[in-house]
Amino acid sequence: MVIPVLVTVAALLIWAMAAAAAQVRCVDAARAAAREAARSETPARVREAARQAAPSGARVSVRTVDGMVRVRVTVPMPRFPVPLTAEAAALDESTLDDAPAEGPAPGVAPLDGPGAATVRPVSGSGGPPGVRAVGAGEGGDGP
Repeated sequence: MVIPVLVTVAALLIWAMAAAAAQVRCVDAARAAAREAARSETPARVREAARQAAPSGARVSVRTVDGMVRVRVTVPMPRFPVPLTAEAAALDESTLDDAPAEGPAPGVAPLDGPGAATVRPVSGSGGPPGVRAVGAGEGGDGP
């Protein structure tokens, strides 16, 4: 009575590990294909990248919506009792503007000009060159 239960539990654990490994491969395949598609590779190259990383028998679909490339990798039901699906998205690089953005990103100090961040080496602090220890009350976050 105990042996059949142990065999069943062992079989379920092995199946669960195989399903988890297949799911990870689906995620990897979707990411690889999304990267290829974002770089404006040919549809054949995108599908090939997905199929190389995906489990055997996986289905790959690629679509572009609002400048985002979405890749879905699915392992159909006959292999596992539940369908395994992974989806990845990447910004389509062909939709990016070639002109550089004006100024730094919001919240980032400019490297030159008014409001630029200034970095000065500090010596004689007792630590490595360029490092100054800040104690409580000397500009640190402490009380």
